[in-house]
Amino acid sequence: MRFCPKSVQCEPARGGSSVSKSRSALQVLRRSPPRRIRGAAAVELALLFPFLMAILFGILEWSFVVYNKGIVANAAREGARAGIVLSSPRLTQAQIEAKAQSYCNGKLIAMVGSVNCTAVATMPRIIAFQAPLRVTVSFSYTGSALLQLFKVMNGTLDLSESVAMYYE
Repeated sequence: MRFCPKSVQCEPARGGSSVSKSRSALQVLRRSPPRRIRGAAAVELALLFPFLMAILFGILEWSFVVYNKGIVANAAREGARAGIVLSSPRLTQAQIEAKAQSYCNGKLIAMVGSVNCTAVATMPRIIAFQAPLRVTVSFSYTGSALLQLFKVMNGTLDLSESVAMYYE
């Protein structure tokens, strides 16, 4: 069957009849698909939707892990920087650890479990110019049931960062 614009008279098709002016190609294209095709699309969506959601939440959770790793690294740097800066009196080991923990605990994100980190400062026996101060911050990230279900991550993921800076 041939279709012609409304303004043009169509030539007769091979069968000898001409195409009506009132029926255009757009009217034929506007017809909705048969019901069985629409139903097939709904079934395909129902089958794929759980997998798409699992991928979406997996990406979201791994972005939390990467973000938390950055926060742990910054907390270690903040604690070490606070400890090495020349001040009178110098910060104690407990104050340096508290500084790193306060930075860390206010910014961590977790879908499951607690968001507490631990900090350990290792100071030299004699604090002198160019003596190293090491601050280690660690955090245990507990994955959601979704990642554990697909065996992507079992239990917890330990995020740890250690920074060494020298006294001024």
